[in-house]
Amino acid sequence: MLIELLDHTMWKSEDLLARMQDDSFYYGYLSKVAFSSSSVKTLYSKPKEYEKSLTKDLSNVPAIRFGRLFHTAVLEPHKLKEDYLFLDVKSRKTQTYDLALSENPNKFVMLQSELDEVNYMKEFIDFDVRASKLLSNGRSEVAGLGMIYEQPFRAKADYLKSDMIVDLKTTSNMDEWIYDAKHKWHYDLQAFIYTTIFQVDRMMFVILDKKSGRVELFEFNSEELYNAGLKLKIAINNYYDKKRGFL
Repeated sequence: MLIELLDHTMWKSEDLLARMQDDSFYYGYLSKVAFSSSSVKTLYSKPKEYEKSLTKDLSNVPAIRFGRLFHTAVLEPHKLKEDYLFLDVKSRKTQTYDLALSENPNKFVMLQSELDEVNYMKEFIDFDVRASKLLSNGRSEVAGLGMIYEQPFRAKADYLKSDMIVDLKTTSNMDEWIYDAKHKWHYDLQAFIYTTIFQVDRMMFVILDKKSGRVELFEFNSEELYNAGLKLKIAINNYYDKKRGFL
């Protein structure tokens, strides 16, 4: 299947999928020429910030850095040794940390205390029977692409099973998570896009409360996914309105 990207280049889907295994391609070139759940969230809620969001480097934002480590520990623990270097120092503001960073450009350099915290959090997922069952008999970090409303989209599923996608989230306030998920973070858009691209009916969110260790499961219903599709149309319209100078 041929896919036309936003820069009007044509690609074979199998060639794109192969290139998407390279993070520098996926988060670099492809992030600017294909929509994603994060980019359409911006287009839906803050369209004037869309271009700025494409060039913003979030890789070293503390919350994102820690979230990446947590996902790796839970979903791909074998990559901890491959991709990370952990230092037993008290902070990043040390010569030891600066030296390790310069000598290991291909690794994520983090603190041993951060790994200890992640391993502690991981135990709550491991010991929750529901979460453990969901995070088994599938594949981690699966890249996908497809056309939605005749527009190119990219996605990377945390955990792909034959009948659903499982997405791992953390929160500091479980009681407000469901409201925020829909109205603040627009995870309903993510669920609509991912279930469409990976051609599954369900997307289950596994949420861990970082403070209490409480684990909950959440899934958007069919009406919410339908409404998310309408939100996605608004986001796409905002993109083209911006290109035409209407926004």
